Amino acid sequence: MFAQEKLEELLKNTTTNRLATLMNALSFELFGFIEPGECTGYRECNDTSRYVQHASANIVGVALEELTDEEKKEEIKKIINGTITEHGDLENGTSLQQTKKVATEVWECLQELF
Repeated sequence: MFAQEKLEELLKNTTTNRLATLMNALSFELFGFIEPGECTGYRECNDTSRYVQHASANIVGVALEELTDEEKKEEIKKIINGTITEHGDLENGTSLQQTKKVATEVWECLQELF
């Protein structure tokens, strides 16, 4: 829920560094990913996994909109190609593991800006 609070601050424009806030939110979502086999057969785990997957994709999309560095934008577009759209939607058939991998790579790419 910390990530949700940060995104709400972002939407209200009460944050001073929007990109850093998005990175912070994304890092908390990355902690929420459940690895295969950690809790199979539990509906709550499936629901949580879907939420984290969609939230991560949405954050990546918003971060892409916030970026002013065109080279970084292109780098991120290459990273997300085929898994997350530029608007933060999941491509059809994107697995939880693919989303986690891509979100982690995007986070690392953004980290280079700071």
